[in-house]
Amino acid sequence: MTLPIILAFGATLFWGLGDFLIQKTIHKIGWLETMWWIYVGSFVFLLPFIIQHLPSLTWPSFLILVILGLTTFLGAVTHFNALSVGKLSVVEIILSFELPLTIIFGVIFLRNQLFLYQVGLIALLFVGVALLSIDFNKTRRRWLWLFWERRRVILERGILLAIVTAVLLSLTNFFTAVGATRLDPLLVIWLSWALGGIVCLAYLKYKNKVKTTFRDGYKNWRLILIMTVIDIAAWLFFTYSLSYGEELAVVAAISESYVVIAMLLGLKFNKEKIRGWQYVGAGIAFVASILMGIFSK
Repeated sequence: MTLPIILAFGATLFWGLGDFLIQKTIHKIGWLETMWWIYVGSFVFLLPFIIQHLPSLTWPSFLILVILGLTTFLGAVTHFNALSVGKLSVVEIILSFELPLTIIFGVIFLRNQLFLYQVGLIALLFVGVALLSIDFNKTRRRWLWLFWERRRVILERGILLAIVTAVLLSLTNFFTAVGATRLDPLLVIWLSWALGGIVCLAYLKYKNKVKTTFRDGYKNWRLILIMTVIDIAAWLFFTYSLSYGEELAVVAAISESYVVIAMLLGLKFNKEKIRGWQYVGAGIAFVASILMGIFSK
């Protein structure tokens, strides 16, 4: 097994653990405050390692990182909101949409090849996501009520936010891949997240939450520290895997299996419950992601 593949599996493990801890932190201090502490942690922890790489930064590369920073920020906003209102075990599998979208971006812009069997696996992935997202217990027998019941969408809570998040995460993956091929991976994460942190701080000031953010951070510093370190490590594993020349489609496919770790943690520790068909959908989505990672060249 090559080093980039090992790093991709490292991202899988740490993303699953990270999202579980992010949801716990969100429930304690709020999604915006959680996002802020992740940005602060990345700025502090990575600063000593990126100073030497700043001279290599060019304006085109800086523009890519600005776009990456904004995309990462918006993706975190929708992601954290989805985690705050939805089931971790459901939201994380819906994020499997991130995989085919990332591969599509890789095919169109990075000239990754997409073979027929990969198209089939992507189709299976969408079937799994559909089974997981729809609550059939809220449907009527008449097919006209399949998606609406008394003006209420019958999707699980947080599903729409999770779908938007999947789109933004796929863009984040793409711009991360572009940045990782041009710059040091540490610089890619540090600068893009620093820009996101500036936007986050401005929003905290607008909401008059700066003081409460620091107070809550002091009260929950252990959880915040562990969460931040694990989330940063996950993104570094992902970025370094790309920097060593592995194709975006392969890395994204392997790392997408982190959703099963988050799902199992949600079921075990959060006592979440999902229906039988949702287990089937989760299984289909997970197997499709793993097979994509195994057979992608």
